[in-house]
Amino acid sequence: MKLACVLIAIFAFSMQLTVSAAVVDPYIDNVVSYTAGTNTFAPHNNPAEVFGAPDGGIGAAGGYLSLGNNGEVILEFTDNLLVDGTGFDLRLYEIGNPDPYAIAISHDNINYYPIGTGTTSKSFDINSAVLASGQTAFRYVKIHDNSAFQTPAPFAGTDIDSIEALNTIPIPEPASLALLSLSSLALIRRR
Repeated sequence: MKLACVLIAIFAFSMQLTVSAAVVDPYIDNVVSYTAGTNTFAPHNNPAEVFGAPDGGIGAAGGYLSLGNNGEVILEFTDNLLVDGTGFDLRLYEIGNPDPYAIAISHDNINYYPIGTGTTSKSFDINSAVLASGQTAFRYVKIHDNSAFQTPAPFAGTDIDSIEALNTIPIPEPASLALLSLSSLALIRRR
């Protein structure tokens, strides 16, 4: 009976991970903070425009987020984690004129590790952050506009259309963890 409970719990947990992996959205999910730089105005300063697949800047309110000169945004993956895999791991979709930016990642929204710079859409390898931090999975992405070009209003600075985790793992859902915990408790209690 004990073995049956363990096998059922393991099977249920692995099925949940399989289902989650099949439906995980690789795009950024949440805005943690946004500090608009100079020369960016509505509708180009709506951070929610970075959610979902890249749309080339044709979304409901302009389709992209302009950071403004020297602006910064911190974004979060909520249903998946960014991991180091084969090749590039993270892609930033930037539209419009080339605008310089720096990008860093974090597992705790406290300690950030730089992974590169760019001026247009670009893919990044996060291996340097993995080595520097000792972490294997990251939830937060920080993009800072390097205001060298001082682009004009109303859409100054880096124009972000989307952020995509190219190598990602799902975050186990609480229900899966609860089922595994209950099964373990049942085994302990039977002893």
